[in-house]
Amino acid sequence: MHGSHLGAIKRIRSDISKAVPIVSKENGTFGAIFRNRLKDVPFIENGCTVIFKCAVVGNPQPTIEWFSMKFPLWMTINI
Repeated sequence: MHGSHLGAIKRIRSDISKAVPIVSKENGTFGAIFRNRLKDVPFIENGCTVIFKCAVVGNPQPTIEWFSMKFPLWMTINI
């Protein structure tokens, strides 16, 4: 990756971490803001554990759901 791209990525990460919710409604609600960029998970061999992390803020508090191939993932599911 070229140096200019690395600098841009660092600026984007910095901007994301500084994101401040903008309350646009009188009742104080605002849409979800992802605090960290989601990361791809490389192919995992059978029997391995994968952990997905997501930091998001919103009012009301957002509900996070993970999907694979359009199907919801559950913490106890074996795919």
